[in-house]
Amino acid sequence: MQVDGVAAAGTMPVQFIGGADPTATNSATSPDTVAVQSATSSNPVTVPAYSVVRVDLSAATAVSAVNSASYAAGPAAPQEIVAVFGPAIASQPAAAAVLPLPASLSGTSIQITDSAGNTQLAPLFAVATGQANILIPAGVAPGTAQVAVLHGGAAALTGTVTIANSGPGLYSMNGDGAGVAAAAAFRVTAAGQTVKETVFTCDANAPRGCLPAPLSLGATGDTLYLELFGTGIRNAASVQCFVAGQSVPVLYAGAVAGYVGLDQVNLSIPRSLAGSGNVLVYLVADGVASNVVSLNLQ
Repeated sequence: MQVDGVAAAGTMPVQFIGGADPTATNSATSPDTVAVQSATSSNPVTVPAYSVVRVDLSAATAVSAVNSASYAAGPAAPQEIVAVFGPAIASQPAAAAVLPLPASLSGTSIQITDSAGNTQLAPLFAVATGQANILIPAGVAPGTAQVAVLHGGAAALTGTVTIANSGPGLYSMNGDGAGVAAAAAFRVTAAGQTVKETVFTCDANAPRGCLPAPLSLGATGDTLYLELFGTGIRNAASVQCFVAGQSVPVLYAGAVAGYVGLDQVNLSIPRSLAGSGNVLVYLVADGVASNVVSLNLQ
């Protein structure tokens, strides 16, 4: 028995009317020849011969899957880092210590069944009581995919996620998909010198304590370059970036070598934006908009 394509879990109440003789009926003298009986069963349920059966399915508790950078619900892309939230995902916290990422941590695995019916175990970054960070496997078919949190091979939690070619999310320094971008910047002077720029400052004792630092566009002839970090971007055929509402040149959009699931977008900032102050930044990848982060342009 399955619920939304995932095997029903737990012990299920069963009521049935059955007997060896399909023609048997109740009468005034024998009122209990055919009687409703009660039992419990795990999955699969064994149905008695000549029976009418009612089974109360025990559906697995739902989980939600969101982009780990933006915390948006979707869509998600192959090789995107996704956060899965739900109750009792793992009995104790655990994190991957080596590459390649494991398919199981603390006895927990997460299974992805795509729209074509193909099933894979997602590589795991970390698991905890209420959250798991996973990598959407490469080659997952577009459309609605089923997500199942497995404990010892049995589905304990289920949910769905929409798979698309891209699902852009930008990381922020406050770790919530908003505020100052998790980014790096440098300026190349007219003389060809490279000057590192500070994108943010952080106060560990303050809530959401990371704020934009002023980025200098320098003198005439200098060029400011920005490196944004995110996930769900690498497969996009088209990536645009908007800063203060203006489309800016995208020099590179793709994977970061050596970092599983992490993507990078390199920009050059036009001099026309000098003096803009605090500005909003976001991507559009294959027509899908990312979350909005911020910078300060001096």
